[in-house]
Amino acid sequence: MKKKPTASPAIRSARHAVLNWLNAADRPERLAVTLTFKRAAMREEPTTGRRFWERLDGITASKNTRHFLNRLSKAIYGAAFNRYGKRLRSFVVLEGGRDRRPHVHLELECPAHMPVEDFERLILKCWAETAFGYDESKITRYSDDGWSDYLLKLATKEDNDIGRRPDGYSESNYSLDVYSSSIDWQNVCIDRSVVE
Repeated sequence: MKKKPTASPAIRSARHAVLNWLNAADRPERLAVTLTFKRAAMREEPTTGRRFWERLDGITASKNTRHFLNRLSKAIYGAAFNRYGKRLRSFVVLEGGRDRRPHVHLELECPAHMPVEDFERLILKCWAETAFGYDESKITRYSDDGWSDYLLKLATKEDNDIGRRPDGYSESNYSLDVYSSSIDWQNVCIDRSVVE
């Protein structure tokens, strides 16, 4: 019988803080977004011009997601993105791999100055402009508590190739929640006080 991983008190506390942020009653309008990745993309080496296929892995998926979020923030905030580092608030979870197409779940805060329909179109446009952006996507308005729980679910994250637990971990010494390795902390942009 396979033993389920248990969370340390620190991980449980962080999960609780993130859930509070995701489920805050006074939050601005947010979108629940799922975007899929291509498994590989044709790239060109800048110095030699040699073309090659780059396979998607966890690091590449995170970089591609960062590129997408930077493009989106730049399109929304313009010079304030470069000058002041103004960014779109986001919560990011990477999933998929061997048996399922790699994808990213995001909760994105809608900009106050932009109609939601325009924001949805801009999300799809910016994703299509990334190297690994695939054309399957789902955007839902008014993400609710169910979406927040889905973002932090444990069930399908154990076989995750994209967000995976660190090398060297075994079932006997594995004490972190599996979901925590699927959260793309490099691309999460929420209030810092929430997770400290």
